[in-house]
Amino acid sequence: MELERFAYVVSHDLKAPVRTIVMFMDILDQQIKPYENQTIEESTDFIKKASKQLHELIQDTLEHSRLNNKEMKKEAVDLNLTVEVISELVLRQERNYEIKIESDTLPVVEANRAMMHKLFHNIIHNGIKYNQSDIRTIHIKYTENNSHHIFEIADNGIGMSTEGIQKVFKMYARLHTQHEYEGTGIGLSICKKIVENHKGNISVVSELENGSTFTFSIKKTPISQSVNSISSSSSIS
Repeated sequence: MELERFAYVVSHDLKAPVRTIVMFMDILDQQIKPYENQTIEESTDFIKKASKQLHELIQDTLEHSRLNNKEMKKEAVDLNLTVEVISELVLRQERNYEIKIESDTLPVVEANRAMMHKLFHNIIHNGIKYNQSDIRTIHIKYTENNSHHIFEIADNGIGMSTEGIQKVFKMYARLHTQHEYEGTGIGLSICKKIVENHKGNISVVSELENGSTFTFSIKKTPISQSVNSISSSSSIS
């Protein structure tokens, strides 16, 4: 608990100076354009990229520390609508490849709405990001047992080695260099924390060059309010 509190305080206090660095780099960038030589231009670009990376790292650390709040707000969440919103956001991004997101009909669950969005978004986004296929596919499968909702999100991405699987849910664990794939190494750690907050478990099965399948569960609890659920399965491309 003390460590999580420390992470929250440090990351919160670091946001202001990083914002200052970014702001003054933008001002400096405007004042010295056009650049007299390539070295100056490359140096300013490096500082801006490093500052952006640090800002993202701070934001993700702060978000992870906040997930320890035990009194999170829960409500009825239609996961069909959650996936629909995420799909629309993903498909708006510029890209030179095709995306197909297919989903079983998903349930309405009693959960924290923002956390459910983050959970599904992180896994779907990773399946598209760590992928080199011309057609990048995501398939969401739903099953259930007496106590839990169970979800599988499968992709046709680059996959992971056995070593990668063992550390993929750990804080700041990166399986690739920043040059290969941008990121902070916290996204799947956040997913694990969200699932645990909802009394479930998360795991992954993967092979290099053969995609990954993330399986996670959410404990069933009584729904606090009724929500109209989308009854048909969706296919978005």
